[in-house]
Amino acid sequence: MLEFQIQSSYIKNNYGKLIQSIIGVIKPETCVEVGVLDGYSTVLIGLALKTLERGHLYAYDLFEEYEYNHQKYHEVLSRIKRLDLTNEVTLKKMDVIKAGNDFGISSVDFLHVDISNCGNIVHDVLEVWNEKIKPGGILIFEGGSPLRDEISWMKKYNKNKIFKELKRNKILNSQYTFVVIHQFPSMTVCSKNMEFDPRKWIDLGYDKTEKENGSSKISEDDLFK
Repeated sequence: MLEFQIQSSYIKNNYGKLIQSIIGVIKPETCVEVGVLDGYSTVLIGLALKTLERGHLYAYDLFEEYEYNHQKYHEVLSRIKRLDLTNEVTLKKMDVIKAGNDFGISSVDFLHVDISNCGNIVHDVLEVWNEKIKPGGILIFEGGSPLRDEISWMKKYNKNKIFKELKRNKILNSQYTFVVIHQFPSMTVCSKNMEFDPRKWIDLGYDKTEKENGSSKISEDDLFK
């Protein structure tokens, strides 16, 4: 349990647990988050990586330089230090476009974007980050449901709708398999397609000894711990 006060639209419907579950499944080496605010998902990703004993999260935000809802850089950094996550998390002040310059082609396993998302953000992120994401990697956008597109600030500032962009974006629809989870604020989880290549099976957790039935075994005691 996080003992400090922290805000996130993800809390009510347990999206943090979903993110941690995805991290646990794909076991990423390089994670990126753009949009930190109080550090809710940042901390949860860091804790998941700590449990795995592998991987690193590079978390970007404009912090005080963002004129709308934001948190101070030193406040989030203090939380990361307090939870002993400095080995798992690097915090940087940078926008989503410039942050892409920190990573090479096919170098990112996991990317989470939560920066006042709208249709234009989805479009721009895919233009800049698509080549950075590995085949088999995961890209998550906050939002994506028609309900999320109707929130007040989207209407006030006449923002392009995410749901429409998801349906028409050529990169997303040709290179990813994705699903929108509609519980508010909603989340779009995108898995980058990969070619059938037996040489890469081991990277996806395939074990030849499990070939016959495709399953592993676990004791009841371990299952319900």
